[in-house]
Amino acid sequence: MSNRQEDKEQEYENFRAYHSLQYDRMDKLESRREVFSSLVLTASLGLITFAFTKDSQINIVILIALAVTMIFANWIAIKFAERTYKLFKMHQNRAEEARNVYAPKLNEINNKVGKPDAKTDWLSRPKLYGYLHGITMGVIALA
Repeated sequence: MSNRQEDKEQEYENFRAYHSLQYDRMDKLESRREVFSSLVLTASLGLITFAFTKDSQINIVILIALAVTMIFANWIAIKFAERTYKLFKMHQNRAEEARNVYAPKLNEINNKVGKPDAKTDWLSRPKLYGYLHGITMGVIALA
């Protein structure tokens, strides 16, 4: 095999590894966002349930401190979802740019199939996380 052929194969293998790495990072970001969101929502719903029990023997000051803490945690979860969305888009753009350079036919196929625009889609995952945590913060404030 010629050096030119070996170089071309190595370059393609580097592209495949880089492209795969970008999607792996997107998957990890999505998983972290879901785990963090689930953790905060579970703790928040536990607090809401506890606040509505009649037999609660807890001091009102402690209950208010817990509520403020959980509102803050939900706000952090919203910001975390926004941040992971930006990082997700960065990795998506990197993968697309790699396809443009190393696999333009593949990128052409990929671009033929449209996808929803997250900026105008009111039901995109990042926005749904924001709505869910926002509603939770409101319920905690009312409880």
